[in-house]
Amino acid sequence: MPLALGSLAALALLPMAALLPHEVARAQQAQTVDEPAAKPDTKSDAKSDIERAYIAADAAYKALARRNNAAALAEAREAVRLAPRNRDYRLLLINALEVTRNLREAETNLSALLAQSPEPDLFAQRAYLRLRRGNKAGAALDFAAAARAFDASSEKGRALRLVQSDAALASGSPQQALNALAPYANERRYDIVSRRGFALLALKRYKEALNAFTLGVAHAGTAAERATMIRAQVGVLVDLGRKQEAKTRFAQALRAGRLKGTGNLDIAYLAARVGDDATALDFFRQARRRGELTGAAAFDAGYVAKRLAQNAEAIAFFKMGIDADEAAPVRRDSQYIFGVRREVAELERVWGATVSLSYGGVGVSPAGPGATPPSGGSVGQVGGEVFWRPPVIGNRNGALVELFGRAFETLYDETGGATGAETIQGTIGARWKPLSDFNFVIEGGRMFKVGSLARNDWLLRTAFSDGGGTDLRADKPYWFTWQVYAEYDRFFETAQNVALFEGRVGESFLLDKAGGRLVLTPHLAVIARYDSTLATPRTFGAGPGVVLRYWFHEDKYAAPRSYIEAVVQYRARIWGDDRIKGLFAGINLVY
Repeated sequence: MPLALGSLAALALLPMAALLPHEVARAQQAQTVDEPAAKPDTKSDAKSDIERAYIAADAAYKALARRNNAAALAEAREAVRLAPRNRDYRLLLINALEVTRNLREAETNLSALLAQSPEPDLFAQRAYLRLRRGNKAGAALDFAAAARAFDASSEKGRALRLVQSDAALASGSPQQALNALAPYANERRYDIVSRRGFALLALKRYKEALNAFTLGVAHAGTAAERATMIRAQVGVLVDLGRKQEAKTRFAQALRAGRLKGTGNLDIAYLAARVGDDATALDFFRQARRRGELTGAAAFDAGYVAKRLAQNAEAIAFFKMGIDADEAAPVRRDSQYIFGVRREVAELERVWGATVSLSYGGVGVSPAGPGATPPSGGSVGQVGGEVFWRPPVIGNRNGALVELFGRAFETLYDETGGATGAETIQGTIGARWKPLSDFNFVIEGGRMFKVGSLARNDWLLRTAFSDGGGTDLRADKPYWFTWQVYAEYDRFFETAQNVALFEGRVGESFLLDKAGGRLVLTPHLAVIARYDSTLATPRTFGAGPGVVLRYWFHEDKYAAPRSYIEAVVQYRARIWGDDRIKGLFAGINLVY
């Protein structure tokens, strides 16, 4: 009845990836059924514990053969209870525990046997059991212990070292995996070089990994093995910074059919890595048609479509991913989902509008360059803008084109300057954000009189902004916030140059933690202004401020698209004239 060494040797020869957990128990079951224990002497009239143990064990073997695993476990427990020192009955119990998925107890029994007799076949059996329990690191150690009993050149020793390498790599110990393969360092067989390549890749020894994968391509025995090595080659070339070479290698392999058998998603991700978004999107589409597109892959497909300015398709992929995440037993990080919803909101935006009411000497950034120039004292102004993003060119992966019209009116001027309808200044124009990831805007506009005291002029404007923590967060009640805004305006007919800068640093707090849409941001600000028409063109100040912002206009798929905010700052003059100091306030509606 002992577990035959030959059975374990056959198991160890199987690649770990192909070894299913139930095959270990099945092989052990067949072997134990074929080898019943020697029948005890039953000359005594009264049945002894040994005889009753034998009867229970025999019943367990027969139950296993009938696949009545629950009965087998009960009989095996009885056999061990009656003959606790019988090694064969203990192994029988372990087999019954494995097939009934009592894996923790099976490992406990195996560990007890190993403590008494550290045999290589028991180490190997516990290694496979640990793999079933997800303990890859423990499995690697057991495979190593089993392998030490065999010469590395033997069939059994080689098989054990290969599965040891697999388990070590799977557990995040690539150096241990490489050590297991050390006796075969000069070999060029696929089963060795492929494992060496992945271990070297995990160690970020990219050049050595590339050499190993190249050997793997040459010595692969099947089309699937060759495709695996080509994909690995392409990925390492990207890691080495040789992206164009990787892209060429990928394209050649795809055209030649050398990636045949590779899943649509695998090809899609590889194409995205080498920068071939068009091919990536095509294979994501194929995966969607065949029902292979998981929630996570749908998000990735959405970002690929976004980079290609396929906005409607990107939105569809993002919505598909959101639905899949909502139905998943384990959901993704809430902030990640919020980021996807923000993408949907931006991609769906075709038009927008802003309305602002401001008070102060130089306003609160970002200011409207179409506003009537301040008279030198504190003024109150109201204004608004409507913009439209044309189809196709309006939003190309965050590179924007917008056509706009706006108007501003002065409501109050402490120096007694003009106010009311005669100060209304109109502007129409276009603006362009040429770069996806750099918030730099170029704007050209024609200013025209609406009120009699406004002006006709041509305006060229450039603006830059950056920041962090300025949007809502779905995962924190408070977070660090910073932003900078800089602008330069050139008025041509009046030969005026205006420049401004504002930087803020602060902390944002959710005030309504249930809904999570009302945010208070106390901050410190530094402000600089330049106006070429003033006697003292430059002024600079700093001071505290607070922003209270409420976000709204959202749905299941889109993050809040709109907000209304109140901004109040008090600034001290550092140098320049007094227009920089005092109280400044604004109310802005962004829709």
